[in-house]
Amino acid sequence: MVIRVVGAGLAFATQVLLARWMGETEYGIFLFAWTFGLLLALPSSLGLTQAALRFVPQYLARGEWDRLSGVIRRFRSLVSVGALVGVGAAAGVVFLLGEKIEAYYVLPLYLAMAAVPMFALLNLYSEFARGFGWLGLAFTPQMIVSPLLLLGGVWLLVTLGWTSTGASVLGITCIASLVVISAQAIVFERRLPLACRQVRPAYRSRDWLRVALPLLLREGFIVLLVYTDILMLGALKGPDDVAVYGAAAKCASVMRLIFFAMSATSVPHFAALHAQGRHEELRSFVQSVIRWIFVPSLLVAAGLLAFGKPMLGLFGPTFVEGYTVLSIMVAQNLLFAAVGPCVSLLEMTGNQDASAVACAGTAIANVALNAALIPSHGILGAAMATAISSVLLSIATVVLVKRRLGIFSVISPVH
Repeated sequence: MVIRVVGAGLAFATQVLLARWMGETEYGIFLFAWTFGLLLALPSSLGLTQAALRFVPQYLARGEWDRLSGVIRRFRSLVSVGALVGVGAAAGVVFLLGEKIEAYYVLPLYLAMAAVPMFALLNLYSEFARGFGWLGLAFTPQMIVSPLLLLGGVWLLVTLGWTSTGASVLGITCIASLVVISAQAIVFERRLPLACRQVRPAYRSRDWLRVALPLLLREGFIVLLVYTDILMLGALKGPDDVAVYGAAAKCASVMRLIFFAMSATSVPHFAALHAQGRHEELRSFVQSVIRWIFVPSLLVAAGLLAFGKPMLGLFGPTFVEGYTVLSIMVAQNLLFAAVGPCVSLLEMTGNQDASAVACAGTAIANVALNAALIPSHGILGAAMATAISSVLLSIATVVLVKRRLGIFSVISPVH
């Protein structure tokens, strides 16, 4: 939890400094290309990143060292190949589109693609480490070391008097990511139990992929829901709009930290209580979790609304115009807090198919809404489209939880 909080603060500070060093337009170009790279890293993983957290602790608990060794080796190989194939396909699309893509996006997009294999492997090794219970190794490289290296590199660039463009900062991102994943992989391999390193690996690729691919589908729709606004805003409007919108999103993300922190600790209990048939306890626990999320989220929301303009001003004077967008995002996050981790609750109780359908429908609606609202309303249109999609997802998952589990997963007073 401490690493997550420090990492969130460092991530915010990093974005503030980058915006100030780069300026609005170049910062917007960087955000657009970086978001594209993060989105591309998801299909490259083939869902194996999510599956790693299931299989590693399972084999570790059973002492099945051959299968554990096989998971580590095969997942690493498949993710590497998947990333290279994905990057090759995306680079081909960018090349074929040619002049249809604004010239200032082209080089940053290629550099973001170059970082995709590192992004994918960083995510994979983080889940490997989580599976072993090595939380420091899981979170510190990505959340602490990477942003510090990026900041150091850009600071050196500025100190030497060179221009901080979207392309140059993405180039530094590639170098920092390569250094971090290399170090993380070396430390991880050395920490592996001797039995795991010496045993002959056993491979169950078909079984592993059978679990991984549905997880990829579900995760893909959620990521699409998260990143659609910035990508479509950059494509339909321009980097200045992306910069202002991205700054508002960074400020609003403080609320999401509470949601994810509480979800991470509570989700395993959903599965346990459901498996044991302790339905009444599950209902009570779900309500408790929602209150634990909603009350602090409400306090943070009030703080963001009160001090949102000064926070946006940290990015630069022109970023203050994103305050209305920030207000919409705060309301959206407060809605998520009011219904709690419904998606995870469905997945932990055997209703993952219904959850995936809800996420898929919402993601498709989000794309359509952004396409309809961004041309006429700009950053406000993107914010409204994402907020409406969030409302639809919340309603759908609350209804599903009520129908499938008989639990009303909305904030309610303590009885």
